Amino acid sequence: MLRCEYCARILKINRSDTYLLCSQKCKSKFKNKNQIKKVDEYVLGSINNEWYFVKDIVLPKKSNKFEIVSSISRMIYFENRLIKKNNDEVNLQTRVTLKKK
Repeated sequence: MLRCEYCARILKINRSDTYLLCSQKCKSKFKNKNQIKKVDEYVLGSINNEWYFVKDIVLPKKSNKFEIVSSISRMIYFENRLIKKNNDEVNLQTRVTLKKK
């Protein structure tokens, strides 16, 4: 099963020749590596070894909701830095925590 390299959603149609990206929005945001790094740092700073709802991580920064949820998804599916409690796709009701080493 292929996933978008930015938001980690299941890929139905590829919008890029070089990368696996599901939409024009992901294609434009995927280019900004500095912003991706900042959002990843914010997410990791907001989570410790307890279970958190994604909506509680997004709440203080409502303007970056898509970026934060995408960051969480990338850390679950590609980087294996976070784990989720259920087997569904990541949404605001999903509970996440840091993966134990």
